[in-house]
Amino acid sequence: MALDRRKDAPYPFPMKYASVLTATMIFLSSTPAFAVVPAATPSRQLVELRGDFERHLLEFYPTLADTLGVQGRKPALGDLSPEALASQSRYFESLQTRLEDLAGQGKLLSGQEKIDLAQMESAVEYKLHWLNDWKGPLRDLGDDAAGLLPSNVTQEQLATLSSDNAVAVWKGVSKRLENIDRYLDQRKDNLRKGLALGFKPNRRILESEIEESEDSAKFFAEEMLMKARSSLPPDAFSAQETILTGAADKAGKAYRDYAEFLKTELLPHAEETFAVGETEYEWRLKQMGIDKTPEELSREGLALAGDIRARMEKIAIRIAPGKSLAEVMTELKSVHPKDDQELFARYRETADRARRFVEDKKLFALPPGYSLSIIETPASMQALSSKAAYIAAPPLDPTKSGAFMVTPAKGDLKRLEFHNDATIPSVVVHEAFPGHSLQFFSFQHRGEGASDLPFFIKSRSDGVFGYSTSLNTEGYALYAEELMRKAGFYAPKEELAQLQMQLWRAYRIVVDAGLHTGKMSFDAAVQTLKDQVFMSLPSAKGEVLRYTTIPTQAVTYMIGRLQIERLKEKYRTTMGSYYDEREFHRALFEFGPVPPATIAPVMLEQARARRKSLDAAFGTSPGG
Repeated sequence: MALDRRKDAPYPFPMKYASVLTATMIFLSSTPAFAVVPAATPSRQLVELRGDFERHLLEFYPTLADTLGVQGRKPALGDLSPEALASQSRYFESLQTRLEDLAGQGKLLSGQEKIDLAQMESAVEYKLHWLNDWKGPLRDLGDDAAGLLPSNVTQEQLATLSSDNAVAVWKGVSKRLENIDRYLDQRKDNLRKGLALGFKPNRRILESEIEESEDSAKFFAEEMLMKARSSLPPDAFSAQETILTGAADKAGKAYRDYAEFLKTELLPHAEETFAVGETEYEWRLKQMGIDKTPEELSREGLALAGDIRARMEKIAIRIAPGKSLAEVMTELKSVHPKDDQELFARYRETADRARRFVEDKKLFALPPGYSLSIIETPASMQALSSKAAYIAAPPLDPTKSGAFMVTPAKGDLKRLEFHNDATIPSVVVHEAFPGHSLQFFSFQHRGEGASDLPFFIKSRSDGVFGYSTSLNTEGYALYAEELMRKAGFYAPKEELAQLQMQLWRAYRIVVDAGLHTGKMSFDAAVQTLKDQVFMSLPSAKGEVLRYTTIPTQAVTYMIGRLQIERLKEKYRTTMGSYYDEREFHRALFEFGPVPPATIAPVMLEQARARRKSLDAAFGTSPGG
C-alpha cells in the first residue's frame, strides 16, 4: 500500500524537497550581508512544513520507517506514554495553526501543492480528534495506537524478504524488539486508564486481540528463529543467532504477558458494544471527504446492491435455467483446483491471461520493468489472509519488491472452495493485475520528469490518519474489477463471481453504517452477508468482526470506485476525441494514494490544459 525507490538518507523526506531546501540555503549563503532576503513564499513555506511534518511522523510512529523503507533510521517502537501522547497533541495543534495560515494563501500554490496541503490538514485534523476527543490510545482495541503493531511490521517485512536485504532486515528486527516489553506495558497502562474512564471493551474485538497476541507470541517464540535460519547465509545467521534468540524470547514473553493482561484485566469488563455512534461515524465520513449522512450512505448501498443483484439474476438464468441464484452460486464453489500445485498454476495462468487482455484492449500502458511476483503466504500471516493479498514494497527501499501472496489450502476442502475457478480471476484482477500490483508499481516508477510525491502521502498510513487513502487504493482495485468486467474479460461464471464481489462491497456500506450507528446488531450484520451476499457463516462472522474494529474503512471500496468512475467520465468529456484509456490511468497513478475526489480538480485542470495544447497543435477536436 508506495512510491519513489530513491534512498533518502540522511533526509527523512524525498530528496527532491531536500534539494529545494539545499538550493535555498546555498542561495542565502552566497547573498551579500546587506542584501534584503525576501520573505518565504507560500511554496517554500509548504516545503518547510511538509519536511517538518514528515520528520515528526517518523519520530511519533517509527515503525513507518520499515513500512516506507526509509534508510538510515535506527529501528525503534513508538512511545505511548502520557507525556509522549501530550507532546504529539501539542505538535499537531501547532501544525494545524500554521497550515491554516498557509491555506489563506492557497491561490498562490500550484495544484499539486494544494493537494499536499489538503492532505496534511486532513491528517492533522484526524489525529487531533483521535487523540483528544475520541481518546483512542485509551480505548481502541484492534487499532494500534502507534499505527502498526510490531508483530505485524515484522511479518510484513519478512513477507518480501530477499537475499539482498536479509542481513539488514534481521538486524533491524532484533533492534526494534529491544523495547517490546516497554511498548506493550504502555499499551496496558493506557487501556487500564480507559477502563477507569468507563470505556468498556467490546467482547468480540477483545477476544480477537487475545488470539492475535497469542499468535504473535507463538510467532516470536517458535517461528522467527526458524525463518531467520532459512533466510540468512549460515555465517550471517551464526553471527546474529544470539541476538536474534534473545529478541525472539523477549518478544514472545511480552506478547504472552500482554495476552494474559487482556484476559484477566479487560475481559471481565467486556461488553457487546462496538458502535462508535452516529455523530462520530458521520464526522469520520466527512473527514474522509464523503459528504453524506450514514443513512444516505446506507440507502446508496442498498440501491447499488439492487442493481448488481438484478444483473446477477440474468446471468444465472443463462448459466443454469430453472435454478435459483443461490443454487448457482453454491455450484460455483464446487469447481476448484484439486490441490495446491494446481491452485498456484491456476493463479499464474490467470495473471498471464489478464496481462494479455489488458495489452490487447490497450487499457493500461505498463511501466518498463513491471513484473508480478506470486508467492505463498508466509505461515505466520495465513490466519490474516485466508485467500490472497498483495503486500506492497516499501517505497524507499530499492532492495525490495511487492508480492502477490496466495494462501495454500493444504488439503482443506473449504479453503479450496475459496479458490474456486470462478472466483480466481476477480481475486487476481483486484489484488494483482491490473489491481494493486500494477497500481503500486506505477506509484514507484512514474518515469523521468514526474513530480515527486510527498513522503507523508507515500506512507499510505491508514489507521494512523483514518482511511481516506483507502478510497484510492481499494477503490481503484474494485474499479479495476469492474473495468475488466465491462471490457469482457470474464467468462459468464467468472462474471457472476465478480458481480458477487461487487455485491459484497455494496452491502459493506449498508452493514458498516448500520453497525456503527447502532442500527444493526452483530448477528443481523452476519445474517445480512450470509443471506444477501451468499457468504459462508464463518466468513460472514470474520468480515463483520473486521468492520467493528475499523469504522468507515469498509465503505471505501465501493465509494472509492464510484469516485474514480465519476472522475473518469469528466476526464473523458474534457479530452473529447483525444481521450485515451491508458493516458487516464497514467494520470491517475501520478498522484499516488490520494482520495479521487481530492485529485479530481487538479487532474481535470491538467486535462483542460492538455486539450487546449492539442487543439492548438492539431486543430479543434470534435466532442468534449
